[in-house]
Amino acid sequence: HAFSPEGSQDKSACVCAADSYRVYAATVTGQPSTVDCPSCPAHALSPPGSTTMESCKCANGYQHKIISSTADKKKFSCIPCPSGSYMVNGTCNTCAAGYSTPSTASINVSS
Repeated sequence: HAFSPEGSQDKSACVCAADSYRVYAATVTGQPSTVDCPSCPAHALSPPGSTTMESCKCANGYQHKIISSTADKKKFSCIPCPSGSYMVNGTCNTCAAGYSTPSTASINVSS
């Protein structure tokens, strides 16, 4: 998932592709670390060149939910808004009486 400009001579030139983020993976003691680009969680997106998991943002219709947290790292999932609700500003909202949504992860309401 990483790429760098032609002729690059340093690991800092490695950039992760969209929907992933950069971490340095430890190697044998005394050797330079390597660059790894793990994917964002399912239904999360990030721009190319992201350097932290926090750069991954849930897609429209999916709500950010922390599943574990330590002092240096937070893991999260992107949970779809349930049927009968819709996404506004990152929050799932229940449809008004007489309205529904066609499926989960909706961003529009229909009558």
